[in-house]
Amino acid sequence: MSLLFLHDDFNSGLYACFDDQPSCMDGFFCPCCAVSAQYNMLKHRKAGVLAHVYLPLFILGFFTWGLALSCFSVVTRNMLRRGFLLSQESEASSCCKAFCCPHCSICQVYREMSMRHVWPDGVCSDAPYVKRGLVLPPPNPDRMGNPTPSSNNMREIQVHQQQQPPQQWQQNQFQHQPQPTQSRRESSLPVNGQPVFGYPVQAAPQHTSQQQQEQQQYPTKPVYGYTGGQPPIPQTYPLRQQVQQQPQQQPWPPKGAA
Repeated sequence: MSLLFLHDDFNSGLYACFDDQPSCMDGFFCPCCAVSAQYNMLKHRKAGVLAHVYLPLFILGFFTWGLALSCFSVVTRNMLRRGFLLSQESEASSCCKAFCCPHCSICQVYREMSMRHVWPDGVCSDAPYVKRGLVLPPPNPDRMGNPTPSSNNMREIQVHQQQQPPQQWQQNQFQHQPQPTQSRRESSLPVNGQPVFGYPVQAAPQHTSQQQQEQQQYPTKPVYGYTGGQPPIPQTYPLRQQVQQQPQQQPWPPKGAA
């Protein structure tokens, strides 16, 4: 019988440390190394222990009686909860679990990261944790911001490349190379002979020598239908004749009148 995978909550209990013995050994005997590896995977997507994280935690642990480890465990647990959108657990509950039970919280975070394909690696563990009867979904980049492959996925890719012959691996590599794409302006320019908006592109007709000679010749026929190229000017107009025939009016009173 297969178990149901919970996308918005932890898939293992807080006190289920003995389900995975390697992570239990890391969480109780090397908690500083385990929590630094989890922080490295959640922050930088790289597997391995960070020396500048676990050394200060180890030194401050003597002076603070483990308080520094509890505080840093709260940070990594909240990073996991916010990165994978684990909404079923509140922020107050997450802080209380990580602060009061840092070792159990570190082991639970390790198991959850292994089941969500972001295995952080460990000192005592050589393989990610697998829960019996639980069908794991494929990796979901939308729930983890940066879709960088985890350490276990990288190992699977390396093993797959080693098993393939070199020629086949090179062919696959060339197939996935990006091809050069034309710019938007170059792709929109019409090509000679290519139809534009459903109509074929027609080349402009070439002018013959006879047509060029006809265009250069000046017109020899009369313009506007009159001989000589210009319309005749009329000699007289009736209105002008009437104006000329009218006598000039004398001013009033006439000159010389008393």
